[in-house]
Amino acid sequence: MHHISQTIAVSATDCWFGNVIARSLLMESKRSVVTIRCLAQETNKHVKKLECIGGEIHKIDYDRPEQIRDALHGVDFLIFSSESDKNRVKEAKILADCAADRDVCNAIVLSLEGAEDGDGKIMNEFREIEKDVCQRIKNACVLRNSFLQQSFFLWSPNIENKGEINMTPRESNEWAPINIDDMICAVACLMFQDHKVVTELSKKHRGKVYCLSGPELVSGRKIAETINRAIEGRGDVEYHSVNRRQLEEYLSSLNEDDLDRRVKDSECDSTDDTLLEQRDGIYLIQRGLAFLHESLADFFRNTQQSMECGKSNFIEGVHRLVSATALFEEVNRQSSVRNYHGTNQNTLGLQDRITGPGRRRDVQEERFNRNVAAFVDTMRDIIMRLKNIDIERFELDTQDRLIILSNIKDAVEVIENIQKSLDVVPFLLDERNRHDRHPRPFLPLSKFEIELVLEQLDHIREGKSDHVSDDYKKITGKKPTRVKSFFEDNAESFRPGKNTRPRHPRDSDDKSDNALMMGRRISRL
Repeated sequence: MHHISQTIAVSATDCWFGNVIARSLLMESKRSVVTIRCLAQETNKHVKKLECIGGEIHKIDYDRPEQIRDALHGVDFLIFSSESDKNRVKEAKILADCAADRDVCNAIVLSLEGAEDGDGKIMNEFREIEKDVCQRIKNACVLRNSFLQQSFFLWSPNIENKGEINMTPRESNEWAPINIDDMICAVACLMFQDHKVVTELSKKHRGKVYCLSGPELVSGRKIAETINRAIEGRGDVEYHSVNRRQLEEYLSSLNEDDLDRRVKDSECDSTDDTLLEQRDGIYLIQRGLAFLHESLADFFRNTQQSMECGKSNFIEGVHRLVSATALFEEVNRQSSVRNYHGTNQNTLGLQDRITGPGRRRDVQEERFNRNVAAFVDTMRDIIMRLKNIDIERFELDTQDRLIILSNIKDAVEVIENIQKSLDVVPFLLDERNRHDRHPRPFLPLSKFEIELVLEQLDHIREGKSDHVSDDYKKITGKKPTRVKSFFEDNAESFRPGKNTRPRHPRDSDDKSDNALMMGRRISRL
């Protein structure tokens, strides 16, 4: 049976973790005819950004199960991210019951390392949530992540103000932080095959509990050394072990301005934001084109069933393109930094800041141009195919015929308008810069989020995280990202401020590492 479109639901998208998962799936599903349904208790500004890049937003109330059942109608996969409030266990049971009522057969439960043997309240709750969801949904598996590399962003203000990273583990405690991109890659590998959502979770994954970690153990001292190498001598960062109460007070004091201050002080702030929004527009266009491709295939099958599928996919594709056009128009009103091929100083400066002077080698340039050419050819091909559709040969009533003709006209016009703005496409299609797409942790942190961080660090301090798992490779066939690469990609966020003390050389510093910095990786996904 041919599916109109496949649907993935992600819960708790008003919280940082669920939001990043949904955002990444929206961007990575550009080649697939798939709907990402974003469930949220509050439609805050972060959720609205998901809507801008094609997310289907459903506001839910756990006191109204019928509302949740409606939101889960037709869902193929549920990505279960826990809520960040005191009722999360109860809410997990409600969501799992509603999913079972709606015959949602596949679920991936996102959990934490330590849920199996942790003593804290949060760990116990995650253990209970894992059990409840897996009992209620037929084909489910659990992904437990170790400490996230992106969580180090919480210590950016600490480093900027004091040149210190203050955490509760001892300097000698070891753990293997994982990059959230790798978490998302594992989720995608479980759900997708040949760019389509699988109808059922593979038997080899059902009922399994995977623990995803980074590829190597690091200690507090090694983290500080890695940061100092990444910032290339522009300051000195030291690791200090502090007690739980001190860290709790620090995390409780963080607010939105703390993570944004350096960005706001940077001269490239508006340019960075503009380009990120424009890159969102590009992903949205690519998803729209995927829907149009699918709809055209349906039209040319020329059966009643395929016609119905075609109409639905066609309308969805046009909707994505119209949304992308609106985003482009708004961004272009706010900024004139668009012409990558021109001599615009700000644009070229931004390219240098992201890729580094002289790092844009011939092979990268060649791949870069191939991406752009393929993108333009895709749009031209779709315009040609749209104009060549012979509506008269389909058995449609007058109303349907008029609707399709109108949609074809609109789609051609939208794509032609996008082609006029292609001066921004080359830079945005450069996939070397995709690590910039993740929002930083949402501040202020809730009490649950603070306790979650503290319990993860307790687990590390107790020596229960001193191991590396190969589960990520079992799922994806790839190696996870080293923490060194994370700090290199985000070095500017971990540079001490001007008022911190200068660096004092340590005997343990490896002077040969300076040479290695010249060949460090630009980006990785």
